[in-house]
Amino acid sequence: MTILSTAKKLTKHTSPTDRPHLVEQISQSIIDTRFSEPGQFRSRKVVTRSQARGTGRPIDRRVPIQEIGGSDGAVLATISAIQSIELPEPGQLRARKVVTRSQSRSTGKYPSWKMGRMLQWESLNELNAFRLLDCDPNITRFTEQPCEIVYVQDGAVKNHFPDILIETNGRKELWEVKPETRAVRPEIVTRTALLTEHLPTWGYSYRVVLDRELARQPRLRNADRLLSFGRDTVTECEQEFIRLALKRCGALVWSDACAGAYGSRGREILCHLALNGTLSLDMNATWSADTRFTTGKAGI
Repeated sequence: MTILSTAKKLTKHTSPTDRPHLVEQISQSIIDTRFSEPGQFRSRKVVTRSQARGTGRPIDRRVPIQEIGGSDGAVLATISAIQSIELPEPGQLRARKVVTRSQSRSTGKYPSWKMGRMLQWESLNELNAFRLLDCDPNITRFTEQPCEIVYVQDGAVKNHFPDILIETNGRKELWEVKPETRAVRPEIVTRTALLTEHLPTWGYSYRVVLDRELARQPRLRNADRLLSFGRDTVTECEQEFIRLALKRCGALVWSDACAGAYGSRGREILCHLALNGTLSLDMNATWSADTRFTTGKAGI
């Protein structure tokens, strides 16, 4: 039974209670389609480039079914425009190499305290994004060049490498970092709309992050200061000292840390605890002697 013949059974008067059954009929009509189990990112890892292109790179080849309500109340079914999400090869950290000797454009490596490794960037905008993500305690994990998305647009098969994958509270979001002048190009706008619509079916959200947002001050300078002072670990005794100081004062002041009120490593302790979310500060306010650190997790 073809998808078309199954779809013809969907009438304008289909009741909401019957819709799941009809959508299931369509999904069963797709041969060799496997869907991910609840909580899993991939439906399977058995399809590899050794089968398709001669290497060992895992490929997620799900064909998700989406249920869409028509304007007249009819239930329609559509197949996602995304053909596959191809993951890094086994043992590799990224789907595409960024830093090479032959590249003429600006690239480099960023030492992430959160990820505990060097992240590769290919623009200053991506470097700014890494700094901000490293300072946001709400972000549990982020990686560069996480996958290759193979999709169909205007009848042509295309591929796209998102710049960053962000994970927070069990959610996954793919970022494409772009200068504003490039983000408004018609081909980028069209691709962004397609991926924004179809990637949630695969368990991701998608967004284009602009250069001016990443470079916004004083937030970026504040992130640099936190990273400058806060990379070293804090002992349990130091953290307990800060907890008691907070209990007495309600807030800790940067000038007191500089004066040694919280020990010889007071500045380092405050900044590290702000990085891991134990303390919070206003990242959008200019850093000064009066900057206050309080209890709680504050995102950037």
